[in-house]
Amino acid sequence: MNTNFKSTEYKTNKPVIEIIGWLMNAANHAQLMPSEITGFTSNGNKMQYNLAGLADLELEISQKNENTIEIHPLGNVPFPFVFSWKITENTEGSMIQSFLDADLNFIFKMAAGKKLQKLIDFQAEKLQEISNANS
Repeated sequence: MNTNFKSTEYKTNKPVIEIIGWLMNAANHAQLMPSEITGFTSNGNKMQYNLAGLADLELEISQKNENTIEIHPLGNVPFPFVFSWKITENTEGSMIQSFLDADLNFIFKMAAGKKLQKLIDFQAEKLQEISNANS
């Protein structure tokens, strides 16, 4: 069953190209992780970490188009998913929003749904804070 999660849309004073560039560097994603994430490592556009209570993940970042970054799992995962960032221009900078499209069965949806929503909400809010603090 395909389940779609999306964060609140946040405003930042940085242009799209700057946010996209920042997100393409996997090392920067360490700053977006909540305390439930442990063992974070990165190399170029790849990262690995443990999402407490769910799984060890290895992920690869790619740019889908000028406004969208996608993060795909590598190797075995408990369920197929794509995490994405959509960054759009506005008059004072850009708007940021994160999405997670996951193929969750009923058991995984009940066990992990709230944690996954919490994760994407946390990351979107954190990206806004970091972007606006570095102005």
